[in-house]
Amino acid sequence: MKHAIPHDLEHELARQAARAALRSYQAAFSQYQPRGEWVDEDNATVAFTVMGGTIEGGVRVTASTVELELSNVPFMFRPFRSQAIEIIEGELRGWIEKARNGQL
Repeated sequence: MKHAIPHDLEHELARQAARAALRSYQAAFSQYQPRGEWVDEDNATVAFTVMGGTIEGGVRVTASTVELELSNVPFMFRPFRSQAIEIIEGELRGWIEKARNGQL
């Protein structure tokens, strides 16, 4: 299931905000071994490990949204999917706001 976070930024600035958010998330939540790799200008694969299980997904930047999808969630972690999305969305929204305010 995709989760779309709307933005009103220029596409390139939205890309920069998403990259900054991913870097920030990796530093802030290092205990979950977060990994992210940009496969092209607008798409990244992401993964993190919780209690020995790995959750995988992706981030996609479009002209009007940043889309987040957790596509590979082990069965035992499915109840926590919304919590994970909420945490990642908070990080993305924070960086979108910083970009909007010229703080990148």
